[in-house]
Amino acid sequence: MMKLVDEKKALAEISALNKAKKNFSGFDSQQKKIDDIKAQIAEQKKLLDDPENKALSDKYTKLQTELDGLKAEQDEAFKNLRSLREETDKARAVQQEKYQARKELKDNYFQQLRAFKDYEFQARKIRNEKRRLEQIQYVASKRKETAAKRLEEASAPAYGDEIIACEGLIRHFDPSALPPKETTAASKFAASAQRTVDDSGLKGTRISKKDTEEESYFAGTGGKKGKKGKKGGAAAAPGKFNLNIGIIEELAKVGVDPPSNQEEVPATVEKLQAKLKHWKEDQDRKTKENIAKAQKEIDRLEAEEAEEDAANGSTDAARKPAQKNQAVNGSASAEAEHDQEKDAAADAADDLKKASIEDKETAADA
Repeated sequence: MMKLVDEKKALAEISALNKAKKNFSGFDSQQKKIDDIKAQIAEQKKLLDDPENKALSDKYTKLQTELDGLKAEQDEAFKNLRSLREETDKARAVQQEKYQARKELKDNYFQQLRAFKDYEFQARKIRNEKRRLEQIQYVASKRKETAAKRLEEASAPAYGDEIIACEGLIRHFDPSALPPKETTAASKFAASAQRTVDDSGLKGTRISKKDTEEESYFAGTGGKKGKKGKKGGAAAAPGKFNLNIGIIEELAKVGVDPPSNQEEVPATVEKLQAKLKHWKEDQDRKTKENIAKAQKEIDRLEAEEAEEDAANGSTDAARKPAQKNQAVNGSASAEAEHDQEKDAAADAADDLKKASIEDKETAADA
């Protein structure tokens, strides 16, 4: 008789076998399907053995092989393209780095260039200001010299040259018409003759004055000739009157016509005496008139000078602040430049004012 445990085991095996039997019953249908598939495969194999299908299969295989080669080449090209892109990125990074370095260099260069131009501008402005002040001082000094010269010329007695020329002409035509010139007394510092020369020790024949005059007269004409030669020569016309160029110019200077013969000399002397008398009588008035004209001209020049000073007095501030105390690398200070311009304008005004005062004092002394 079986035990309870063994009986249970046997029942379990029976139930399991029954289940397996049910599963195996489905294998027949599956096996049938497998057989159908095998039959289809056999039919397909028969179709593959067909020459036309075989040729198409070979062609497909060949094209697939070429396609695989092209795909491999494409993969290789894409691989090279990827490496080229990586190299391009690296080169672009290097280029950007170089560009940044170049940009920094250019920025530093232009910054230093602007600083240099600013320095040149400030230095040029200082030079121009100095040159302007020197020009103002030079113009003031020249005007001062011109004013002093004009006052000096105006203070001189009028008709001085005309009077001297007129007196010289009168003495030339008629020495007795005017008193002799006053001779200055011999100064104790004047040089005196160390020795006196006489003709006591000279030997030989003395040449007469007549012979000397005749030789000088006949110089360049072949010498003295005989009586026949005297007849053929051109004799001097009686009453002929000659004047040298210097006398004619002096007469023209004083406004008197030169005499054409000896008879017109007294009339010419009278005209010269009349002009001389008029000039001496009118000398004081003319001198004062010249001084007044010179003073008027000086006043006009001073007025123009004051107008120019007023026009140049208003100076603009610089387009950039000046370097403090004219230092090249100092801190910028617009007030320092403005004060400098004020001082320069004040100095120029003082110089012009002093020059004007000195001119007025010179005119008053004259």
